[in-house]
Amino acid sequence: MAVVVSLNVTAQQRRSKLKRTRRQIMDALAGKAAVEKCPIERLRPYERNSRAHSAEQIEQIAASIRQCGWTMPILAADDGMVLAGYGRLAAGKLLGMTRVPLIVARGWSDQQNRAYVIADNRLTDANDWDDEMLQLELSDLFEGVSRGGDADVGVGSTRR
Repeated sequence: MAVVVSLNVTAQQRRSKLKRTRRQIMDALAGKAAVEKCPIERLRPYERNSRAHSAEQIEQIAASIRQCGWTMPILAADDGMVLAGYGRLAAGKLLGMTRVPLIVARGWSDQQNRAYVIADNRLTDANDWDDEMLQLELSDLFEGVSRGGDADVGVGSTRR
């Protein structure tokens, strides 16, 4: 499965192609996925990952894991290369965890692994915020805090 980005296509066409690629890969994974606990030292970041996490972002992910627990497993190739979840891996290390939840993408080709890394990282950029809905949700959250709710709602910056 090849991911080719042409300068002659629109952003919408690129997003659509990335969504199809991700869907194809997830369909191939369906029925094979099982969450397991993995020694954290067995996992390694993809050395050519074009997505970077700041120290602040890793701290925010760690705070979320402390508050809510680990809610989404890391996805890694058979050899332990992280395909999705590098920020969670870094946060787990920061928290001193020795084992983390993991799904192994068993039997994926190198090309599928690399395409998934790009698709997974890029698709999150393709989404737009509904500013009105976000404002309403944040308002309700902070109103709950002012009435004695959990003071640490774990909300960071939504814009870069």
